Amino acid sequence: MKILAVRDWVNLYENSETRRRKQLGWVLTPNRHDSLAYCRLMNKGEEGCMIFGVWNVLLQLSSRGTEEVRGYFVDDSGNPYSIEDMSIKTRVPETALTLSIPILIELGWLCEVTSEEFVQGVRTMSATHTDALRAKIGKNKSRKAEGESSSVSFSALAEKLQEEING
Repeated sequence: MKILAVRDWVNLYENSETRRRKQLGWVLTPNRHDSLAYCRLMNKGEEGCMIFGVWNVLLQLSSRGTEEVRGYFVDDSGNPYSIEDMSIKTRVPETALTLSIPILIELGWLCEVTSEEFVQGVRTMSATHTDALRAKIGKNKSRKAEGESSSVSFSALAEKLQEEING
């Protein structure tokens, strides 16, 4: 079974603040308008603008899950959303989703993963990324509480940890 996901969620849509939260009420989005994918989308005129609106709603939907499933289009139990489910949850017409999703996959903004890849991604995220980051943040807070100065900011710490995770 294929599960729809936001490509490169952790690197593009998470930061040190989002990683500390179990649930989000907002989503970070890059604000560059010069990528080739964005330019190709906007070259589609009104249809491109509509697809970009769908994209932003889909980002919001995928950010609403628990920290382990952010970036995936699944419910809290890990069951994949259907087009109908996404339409009901976002109030976006099914026809707009059906038109937009293949184009967003073609642009490389969305991807499909197998259920095995999904399970592995969730395990990797929760075991290595989230727990390791929380441990490092806790150590840094302890140092500050004890009066030690720390020259490493939380964002720099998160970036360093992400580099370690990525190998």
